[in-house]
Amino acid sequence: MTLVLDTFAYADKEFLQAFPDLMRAKVYVHFQSDVQDLDLREYWGVLGDRRSWRRMPRGVLARLKLLLFGFPAVRSS
Repeated sequence: MTLVLDTFAYADKEFLQAFPDLMRAKVYVHFQSDVQDLDLREYWGVLGDRRSWRRMPRGVLARLKLLLFGFPAVRSS
């Protein structure tokens, strides 16, 4: 997901420079699915603050855990 947010920020950099308040926008991702348990809306951080972006696990066991149990709950402010 960080690649998607980086790409968005890069591709729309002129737009974001014209409207700098958007860099403080909270990013919510809506995963659409016909399966109710998979139809989710998740908070992924603030567009202009890379430290707040969710990170995908790198190891095989961590990815398997994510696949089986999903992300741990994250409180959105």
